[in-house]
Amino acid sequence: MSSYVHSSRGIRALTAATAAAVLALVVGSAQPAAAAATCVSPITSCGCTIKSKGLYEVGSDLDAAQGLTGKGDCIDIAAPNVTLDGEDFDLDGDNTGKVGVRILSGAGNAVVADFFEIFDWNTGIEDDANNAQIVTINDDIDLNGTGVFLNGVNKTLVNDFDADDNTGAGVVVTGGSGNNVVDFDTDGNGADGVLMKNSPKSTIKDFDSKDNNGNGVNVLNSSGIVVDDYTAEDNGADGVFIKSTSAAKVADGDANDNGGSGIELAKGTKSKVTSNDALGNDVDGIVLDLGSTKNSVNNNDANNGNGSFDLEDLNPNCDHNIWNDNNFLTRNPASCVD
Repeated sequence: MSSYVHSSRGIRALTAATAAAVLALVVGSAQPAAAAATCVSPITSCGCTIKSKGLYEVGSDLDAAQGLTGKGDCIDIAAPNVTLDGEDFDLDGDNTGKVGVRILSGAGNAVVADFFEIFDWNTGIEDDANNAQIVTINDDIDLNGTGVFLNGVNKTLVNDFDADDNTGAGVVVTGGSGNNVVDFDTDGNGADGVLMKNSPKSTIKDFDSKDNNGNGVNVLNSSGIVVDDYTAEDNGADGVFIKSTSAAKVADGDANDNGGSGIELAKGTKSKVTSNDALGNDVDGIVLDLGSTKNSVNNNDANNGNGSFDLEDLNPNCDHNIWNDNNFLTRNPASCVD
């Protein structure tokens, strides 16, 4: 015979306890979520969102340990026509925060200026809106995953900054068009100094991109791109690499002592490589890969110690590429490279 004794009192007690727990859960879930903190000028703590247009000033160094926005950032800009003045203060991500300053989609015409250093974030500054200006970062956007990330935006200007020693690329521009990244240094990064893809009619100008593990400049599928007035030296791969891009211009730069070639064009057409130095590279000085046609390479100096050829065209009979007035010792093929 079973020793089990049915107890209605136990069942009633269990039912009451369960009902109380369910009620507590329902009541708790019905409570409104805590509202995201709204930034008030001066901003003295991470973890707030700018929700109205106007001027906002930072009043002290900011640290991820103070709190983060719902997106995991220090400061999010959610309204158009905002100016965020860093007032020479730091943004420290403590290697836990996602983005130091993020301009959200829809927050057009934002200005982010005058921070001293933005470091230890997954991304230092991210722009998801159009027509932003990210200017005069007085010292560095260093030691992040990515320094500056322009995410599918148009006509954003980023200038006067350093993006060094990040574990990924110093500057990433993906999507959009007509963006300008000028007057900057991007050195010692774990990937490319500058990576630009699918962003036509954009400009990268007046910069140093040195000692990066990848390319100094890596441009993919961005027709009408201008790379001008630059130094791209001592990088692990090419100084300037441009692929699947038409009507590009690479001019007035130094692409020396790189682990790959100084300047490499791959599968592009109607581009111009003019008045550059491409010296002492481990592979070629300047090379046009197979599938590159109707390009012009002129007035460049590649006459010093490139590992393979100073000038090389891998297309049969140069395939309508025009090489002239270049300075070199070695070339391939001699029939059409000059």
